[in-house]
Amino acid sequence: MDIVYIDTKYVNYLLERDDRVCFNKGARRPYLGPVLKVNGFDYFAPMSSSYGGKKVDKFPEKENDTFLPINNCKDGGIKFNNMIPVAPGCYNFADIKPDINDTDAWKKRKEKLNNQLSFVEKNLVLIEEKAKLVYENKISGCKMLDVEAGKRTCKFSTLENAANKYLYNKINNLPQDSLIEKYKLEPEDFKRIKYWSIRKKIPIKEAIERTIINSPVGKYNSKIKTTLLEERNAVKTSLQSTEQKQPEQIKESNPLVKKYGLTQKEFDSCKSYAEKKNLPLEKVIRSNAAFAPDGHFDSVRSKIITEEAVKRNVRTQMRTQEKNNNQQPVVAKPKKKDSGYNCR
Repeated sequence: MDIVYIDTKYVNYLLERDDRVCFNKGARRPYLGPVLKVNGFDYFAPMSSSYGGKKVDKFPEKENDTFLPINNCKDGGIKFNNMIPVAPGCYNFADIKPDINDTDAWKKRKEKLNNQLSFVEKNLVLIEEKAKLVYENKISGCKMLDVEAGKRTCKFSTLENAANKYLYNKINNLPQDSLIEKYKLEPEDFKRIKYWSIRKKIPIKEAIERTIINSPVGKYNSKIKTTLLEERNAVKTSLQSTEQKQPEQIKESNPLVKKYGLTQKEFDSCKSYAEKKNLPLEKVIRSNAAFAPDGHFDSVRSKIITEEAVKRNVRTQMRTQEKNNNQQPVVAKPKKKDSGYNCR
C-alpha cells in the first residue's frame, strides 16, 4: 500500500454525487491504498488527523467498524467509511522522503506520513479485512455495522457509476458535468446549497444560480455572477416582448377575442374557467363581461349589457303574450231563477 494524493477535480465530482465524500483540503489530503480492489476499481481510504472538528490526538477515538486509529491516534487514523473508488490516472504518489530544502511544516508532515506508513505495513491484513467488511456490509445492506456508521458510510455503488462516467468522459475528451467546476464553488458551499435545494424542493442548478445572483459582491466568482444576471435580464426581456405580441396572435387565431375585443389576461381567465367547468367559451366571456367588477372587460361591457337587456325584454314580452293567449275569457254566472213562491 502507498500514500497518495487524489486529484481535486475528481474528488469534487464524486462529492456532488455523494456528500459523504471527504473534502480534499486543497489536494493535500493523504489517502491510503489500495485498501480494496473490487469491480475493476482501486479503493483508497482517507487518513485523517481529526473527526468532527476535533484533533484525534487530543480527543482519541476508539477503534470501531469504520475507523482504525494509528498509534493510538497520535498519528491520526484511517476512515474506511469514506473510502472512494479511484479511476486510473486520477492520483499521484506522495513524496514522503525527507529533503534538506523542506520547511519545518513539511518536515513534520513527512515525519507523520512515514509513521503512518510504517503502521500500515505492520497491519496490512487488518486493514484489508476492515475495508472488505465495510464495503460488503454497505453493498449488501446487512446491518452488521451500527446505525451511525451506516449513515456515515459512502454509497459505493453510486460512486462506482460516477467514476465510470468520469473515466469515459476523460478518455473521449468530453466535458465533465461538474457543477462545482462550472460555477467555481468551494465544496463546503456546494454542500450547503445542496441541502438548501433539497429543503426547498428546487433543482440544484437553480439553487446555485439563485445563491450566486443574490450573494454579496465578492462572495462568488464575479464573472459568473455577471453572466447569470445578463442571462436573467435577457429572459425577462424576451418574456415581456412575447406578452406584448401575444394578444395580436390570439386575435388572429381566435375569432371570439376579435369579436369582443378582449385583452390577453381576460381571454386566458375565461378560457381556463370554461375548461375547468366544461362550459362554452363564448357563454363564459359574456357572463364575465356582464357581472365582472369595474376595470375588467370595460371594452365590451356596455355592448353585452345592452344585448342582454334587449334579450331580457324580448323574453319578457314573449312570456306576456303567451300568458295573454292562454288566458280564457271570463264567463258570467247565470242568475238563480225564482222558485215561484214568496219566501217571506
